[in-house]
Amino acid sequence: MEYIQADAEWLDASSLSEYAGFENKNRSAGPNTWKRRNKIFAISHKGKNLYPRYCLDEAYQPLGVVKEILDIFDNSKSGWSLAFWFGTGNSWLGGAKPKDVLTGDKAQLLRAAQAAKDGILHG
Repeated sequence: MEYIQADAEWLDASSLSEYAGFENKNRSAGPNTWKRRNKIFAISHKGKNLYPRYCLDEAYQPLGVVKEILDIFDNSKSGWSLAFWFGTGNSWLGGAKPKDVLTGDKAQLLRAAQAAKDGILHG
């Protein structure tokens, strides 16, 4: 778990709301709406939801491919399971971590996600 957290930038709801320009008084409202709509996921750490920066573009808006990946998993993975999938090397991606190639070959990313959902092992 520590490796996954240390290998990425994680934002709490308040920080994400600020960077993304949400104006809600409830600083969790915007990020939680994105999470409900499968635009991003969160891990729970010390009672807080933490959102991965790698799922966001330069303006802190969700990357479209992330929604497509999360739709493939269809709530079959917990936030931590998703964090491990995004943060570990994947043979379907030539050994790259999905989080590091989110702006690369979208079809290849989606195939890797489908393979993971279907239970096809990668080395």
